[in-house]
Amino acid sequence: MPAPIQVWRSSKAWSAARRQLSLVTGLVESGRVTLQLIPMDTPPHPGTSGPFKLITTKSLPDVMFAESAREGQIVTNTTETANWRMQFAALQSAAMGPEATLTRLKAELRKLDDE
Repeated sequence: MPAPIQVWRSSKAWSAARRQLSLVTGLVESGRVTLQLIPMDTPPHPGTSGPFKLITTKSLPDVMFAESAREGQIVTNTTETANWRMQFAALQSAAMGPEATLTRLKAELRKLDDE
């Protein structure tokens, strides 16, 4: 059985969590964003190093922005950004597919509605 999505629930946070999850689900359903969840029981994967963004355009070299607890880092070196692209591909392979992710989001929304 898949691990549940971890959502912090308290009497005050429940409605905020529900609204946020509903917004994200709507963005996924609209096609505006593609989301892939990595289940909590997934073995160690490259996503444990923290959030990062790969910024790509048709005409300029890729740029990567990595966040940490104290600061962010912008990487423009093509070799380093290529390494981050490979890390992103590894994350995608560890994650559930977009359709399975949407199904999980909807299931979590139903659970929140039932509480």
